[in-house]
Amino acid sequence: TGRPVKFVDLFNNQYLLNDGRLRIGWNIFRWDGRDDDGDQLANGVYLYQIDFRVDGKQISVNNANSIEKLVIIK
Repeated sequence: TGRPVKFVDLFNNQYLLNDGRLRIGWNIFRWDGRDDDGDQLANGVYLYQIDFRVDGKQISVNNANSIEKLVIIK
C-alpha cells in the first residue's frame, strides 16, 4: 500500500543493536518482523530506507542509494 510500517532510531535506541551500542563499521540490528503497531508483517516485498543523520541533518554516504528491498516469506 506504500505506507510506512516501521521507524527505528538506532542512535537513541542503541539497545536494539546486537551488541547494545552503535559503532563505526558494521552494526547488526535484529528485528522481529513487526510493524509499529506490533502486528506481524504479511508475506511480500517491502522497501526500506536507511537515513544517515549528523546533528539532525541528513547526509549521503558514498553517494549510495539508501532504498533497498526486503522479502518476507513464511
